[in-house]
Amino acid sequence: MTYIVSSGALNSTHYPLLNSPDLNPVDYSIWSIMEQRVYQIRTLDKLRQRLVAVWNELEQHLIDSAIDRWRRRLSACVREKGSHVEHKL
Repeated sequence: MTYIVSSGALNSTHYPLLNSPDLNPVDYSIWSIMEQRVYQIRTLDKLRQRLVAVWNELEQHLIDSAIDRWRRRLSACVREKGSHVEHKL
């Protein structure tokens, strides 16, 4: 992100985009995988334990895939002036 901002690809009018869940790989990809893997946990303590375990067990290719989609999502967010873009990808 620092490179994109410092290179001039983003300017001060784009800063609200930087907090968009559409641009956070955990929000747009990883969290749904984790939800599927912890879905049936019923107690808060067990949920915490399972979330940590699932996070630690995430396959690297899933993380890489989420990050690889980031530039396309950034372009869509800029094009849509910060509007939600999930449905347009």
